[in-house]
Amino acid sequence: MDQLPKIHVLIIGGGIGGLMLGLMLEKAGIDYQILERSPEHRPLGSAISLDGTVLRLFEQLGLLEDLYKISKAAVGLHLVKEDLETQGHVDLEHYRERYGYNGIVFGRPDLFRLLDSHIPQGKILMGKRVLSTSQTEDGVMVRCSDGSTYHGDVLVGADGAYSSVRQCMHKSLKEKGMLPKSDSEKLKFDQHCVVGITDELSPERFPILKEDPCEVYGIIGKKRPYTIWLIPIVGNRFAWSIGGGIPDSEVGQEDVRSFNFAEWWPEQATDVCDLVRDYALPNFKPYQRDERYKNANLEEDDVHDNHPMSETASLSDSSSCHSCVLSDASPSPIASSASSAYGNDPSGHKAALQLTSDRSQDASGTHSTSTIDPPQGASPGRKSTSAKPGTVGEILDATNTDRISKVMLESKLFKVWHHERTVLIGDACHKILPFAGQGAIQAIMDGVALANALYDIKSNSIESVTKAFKRYSSERFPIARSAVVGSQSFGKMLNVQGRLSSFIRKISFSKVPDWILRMATDKLHLHRPQLTYLPMVPDRGSAKAHKQEYSPRYLARLIQDQRQKDIDSRAVNSSTAASASTLTGSQGESDKHGTHRQHSRQHQEPERRNLFHAASITIYRYTSHQPDDKIRSNQNPVQRDA
Repeated sequence: MDQLPKIHVLIIGGGIGGLMLGLMLEKAGIDYQILERSPEHRPLGSAISLDGTVLRLFEQLGLLEDLYKISKAAVGLHLVKEDLETQGHVDLEHYRERYGYNGIVFGRPDLFRLLDSHIPQGKILMGKRVLSTSQTEDGVMVRCSDGSTYHGDVLVGADGAYSSVRQCMHKSLKEKGMLPKSDSEKLKFDQHCVVGITDELSPERFPILKEDPCEVYGIIGKKRPYTIWLIPIVGNRFAWSIGGGIPDSEVGQEDVRSFNFAEWWPEQATDVCDLVRDYALPNFKPYQRDERYKNANLEEDDVHDNHPMSETASLSDSSSCHSCVLSDASPSPIASSASSAYGNDPSGHKAALQLTSDRSQDASGTHSTSTIDPPQGASPGRKSTSAKPGTVGEILDATNTDRISKVMLESKLFKVWHHERTVLIGDACHKILPFAGQGAIQAIMDGVALANALYDIKSNSIESVTKAFKRYSSERFPIARSAVVGSQSFGKMLNVQGRLSSFIRKISFSKVPDWILRMATDKLHLHRPQLTYLPMVPDRGSAKAHKQEYSPRYLARLIQDQRQKDIDSRAVNSSTAASASTLTGSQGESDKHGTHRQHSRQHQEPERRNLFHAASITIYRYTSHQPDDKIRSNQNPVQRDA
């Protein structure tokens, strides 16, 4: 059987992309180490949304139910002006029926805790800021600011838009005259965003917090260039974001700020908050279900049937030009989601946070684990301001200042994603504006493609590594390019001021026919990748995804494992038959041969059936969207565990 070569992967960056790649390599049996520059995980950010393009992957990894426990369903988007004039509404109930999953929206820190809890101890090292990298024919070395060095066969830059790994790679490319001019240009900032998550609020004061499913609200400034997004999340909290253009006086200074504070920095965040404190809160309306999707035709074994959402709605999210979904920084958040029951914790916040652990690490690299409890009441970090009731200031004052951060928004698609033994994923190679919710999704999809390519690698030679990188980038580049362009277009439509822009928003959000919306979102959901070395989850939606093949190495392993099981089974049964024959020594020679032939036929038949299934998988192009009964049966070696 083709053996998986021993390779060691160094992942720089412990964000969503880096953690997800680590989890996927763990399932593949590939050795890895994650190096994160921050000394500890910081609970910054607003909300993140995931949709049907990646939720099947989470189910494949066994993480979907945990993900539901920290999420809510967002089944629509209400967009209003600063004076509360309606700009439009987007209904997203059809997504579950069409793409098989409710989308989910949740707090960014909650997702970090969840992913971190599934990474084995010792795999994440904190406080490891990369200073330099070096590559040879035999491997790659990373040197950190604390003097430590790390060696591996593959170096993955998952360290964000200001990637140290990319800078080192560009330096090498430039010395060889191989760096494209566009890649050497600095990121251009034209917007900034302030994000945060409130403490637990009173659901009597804000009844929308009790809604599940819920809807997301956006408030567009009429005279001021700021848009505010309010997203109800688990724990009776709002995740919120304020986005707007950068004043001309600040343009050109952001390179210095980004160098000092990377992608998340608190300075001047509260100044932006003060500019929108007097925005009136919208009239939060109770969710009204669309009867068209009351009886969505989904499979009986759908994992969502065990989810509380399945009893009330058939929902999902969108990451299209007509929906506004959150990403890592998330100034425009919308996605559908699912939630879960929380027993004696009605808010669900404590249950969500206790699912996972927040890890810290000292200079020696030792992890310590602790349970994070939800914030209770006011904290010393909260800004002491008396907000006018019914204004955005109420939401801002309910947020501790240490959980408010400012993020610079820019977008860029780099042409070169890999060189020698170094490869980039996520924002390091394609910085996407969060207006279409694609930042986290695209980073996760990068990880799937890279993990699949590394699983099929022939050896740890630089030739094999380069071949795997080319396979990864050729698959991902066109999709990432579409996401970058789409996020730019959607951002302009949302944030540009004026009557014409307001008219375009009204048309886009309220007048576009359903069939046009379906066509656009179907295209975005064509690619819903899974790992090719794990049993695939069937495609449940009515709109099918692109075909995907199992890894030849994985299929060969299945056949080999099944053969060994049959050999072991025959040996056990032959021994049992021999013992029985000894006990009945009075039987004639012909009876012995008859018994042996009977046992032989009994064991040859299931072996033939199993090998037939395995051979069929190898011959035919089995995909995740084929009917379940074609690839899963009692004898099928690729049957998923119950």
